Amino acid sequence: MDKQKVQDIAIAEIMTPTLALTQQFLAVNKIVFHNQMPFIEDILLREEEKKAEVYFPIEGEKYYFVVYVDWENLHLIAVAISAGCVVSFLATSDTHSLNELITVAGIAPTRTWEKGKAKRHNGFEIHLSQKKIGDVEDKLRDLLTFLSPHKANLEALSSIAAMGIDIAYWGYKEQMWGIHFDMDLLTQLVNLGLSVDIDIYASGSDLVL
Repeated sequence: MDKQKVQDIAIAEIMTPTLALTQQFLAVNKIVFHNQMPFIEDILLREEEKKAEVYFPIEGEKYYFVVYVDWENLHLIAVAISAGCVVSFLATSDTHSLNELITVAGIAPTRTWEKGKAKRHNGFEIHLSQKKIGDVEDKLRDLLTFLSPHKANLEALSSIAAMGIDIAYWGYKEQMWGIHFDMDLLTQLVNLGLSVDIDIYASGSDLVL
């Protein structure tokens, strides 16, 4: 893949829109610029489809403007708004210490906190990436794959802590997408004894029709 050409195609669509949908989205959503150029936060590659997803952050929002580029034939495919999301494993307890929770889990946490004025419980969080780009389903699949070898530890942890998967989803109110858990994901959740909590946020300006 010629990464530079993919980036050039995506940036060109923002600077000089060719699609009506681009014009419609960007009329009310302001792309973040660095050094007078649209800032690319990241690029995801879809190997089977030979498609690159180029993510541009939007000022004041946690969702993204995405340009889809055929990296094999180097042409624009489409544009869309994509939600930002974070998928995490959480474990909390009112009665057991943070050190106990981590010891039983046997997994290095990403973030920890202890019971006090600002927190009602001890707990820790595990997420594999700080990035908000990408699909909920892909992030959940990766996290469950990571947790699966620790199934015995999680069973022990469940006896002293509340635990589960926490999903935060920040979408554009004019183009909210669904979240789909296939049988494989549901089976993995059940096997690990994990519940799922989903917080959905919708924001952004009205589209001009």
